[in-house]
Amino acid sequence: MRLLLLSFLIGGSLLILSSCNEEIDVGFDLIGDQPIDADFVDSFSLSSKTVYTDTIIRSEFDFRSHLLGRLDDPVFGVTAPTLFVTPGSVSTYPDLTGLSLDSVVMILNIDTINLYGNPTATHNISLHRLIDAPIIEDADELLTSFCYDYESTPIETITNSGVITDSVSYYNPRVDTFVTAPNQLRFQLDKSIWQRIGEDSLLFESTQAVVNEIKGYALVADPDKSNLFSVDMSSINTARIELYYLDSINRASVLPIGGQSSQSVSRSIKHSCLSHDYAGTAVGEALDNSDITDVNYLQGLQGVSIEVDLSDVRRFDKEEQLVNYAELTFYAQQDDDYPLIESLSAYYRNEDGGLSLIEDIVIGIRSINFDGVIQEEDADADGVQKYRLIITNHIINMLNDEITSSSIFIQPERDATSPNRTIFYGTDHPDYPATLKIFSTKP
Repeated sequence: MRLLLLSFLIGGSLLILSSCNEEIDVGFDLIGDQPIDADFVDSFSLSSKTVYTDTIIRSEFDFRSHLLGRLDDPVFGVTAPTLFVTPGSVSTYPDLTGLSLDSVVMILNIDTINLYGNPTATHNISLHRLIDAPIIEDADELLTSFCYDYESTPIETITNSGVITDSVSYYNPRVDTFVTAPNQLRFQLDKSIWQRIGEDSLLFESTQAVVNEIKGYALVADPDKSNLFSVDMSSINTARIELYYLDSINRASVLPIGGQSSQSVSRSIKHSCLSHDYAGTAVGEALDNSDITDVNYLQGLQGVSIEVDLSDVRRFDKEEQLVNYAELTFYAQQDDDYPLIESLSAYYRNEDGGLSLIEDIVIGIRSINFDGVIQEEDADADGVQKYRLIITNHIINMLNDEITSSSIFIQPERDATSPNRTIFYGTDHPDYPATLKIFSTKP
């Protein structure tokens, strides 16, 4: 029935809009001479505010890119991720009995996908040793707000522009010459620790045993200008630790970083702790402030979300009217310095206190059932952009008391992988208020 009604509405929405509160004959051949009593309501009282985004488990969005650096935004404050890594599979760890390591190097490739802020920034990137050894089996349960403790004195600090088109030249002892490679970070590690592991087979019998000795590493980037760049930590990348040593020939053993094997013996930790500081900013003033309703703020990287209170919808009489279509509309001002968030998602608070995707997203194709993207055709001359969120099924579930929470939370799609941010007009904006529209028919 829902799909039939929704199909009817999409096919005849223009007719309904022009004939609100009138009896109209639509689809006469299908339903005979029975008129359809259609109604359109957009007078629901809504309220919205800016709230902190719930932290989530990192493994739920474990994509290839992990960001480093710092964004300084006059409205959204400071965003500064920290990356934590441990070595992966130790199946290729060399037996160093009677041999000596020449050097140990961590290598991370600069990603070609994500670069935010000022592209001319130069970063001082520090590698620190963790204070305590992580438990590899806990890697899938790390929250985005969780940071490991690490030593204040870095193992090494290097300078890098983060420009993805640059290349680097380094000495490769295996071929005894300098080679050129795509831009990458290369850190010299303490070879004495790795030497000790290679001389004791009990220390490299498992990945956890190695991590217990090494502890793991934290990477922190401090740019001279506001900028975030990313390193490639996907399961098929070349992020690795190389151990160079000499027996009869020059050799190198490679330990991957970022392994995805389900077996704990070969897994590794690659975790970003996402930090935000809103002190002294407009966002800081608006957070959980119900008095600021003319603007709302939305930010990726688990920053801030928009909470919309739909309590007034519950006055809708489901016995008298069937909900055929429900649309939540938001407007945002284009900003030449900050690209708009392109697509949105919506959640509700479930019975366990967590957030669940609304049903309209779960069951359907974005372009039909939820949308959530910028409506390019609705941009006005002042650069105001419209977003449309189709939440028909969610409203029906609320009216049927299948969902007890009256609020939904608007977040960027793929929230934890992009720092994009947008200032939205709120429910009390004088010119572009957020609105809820419901089309219904009598049963």
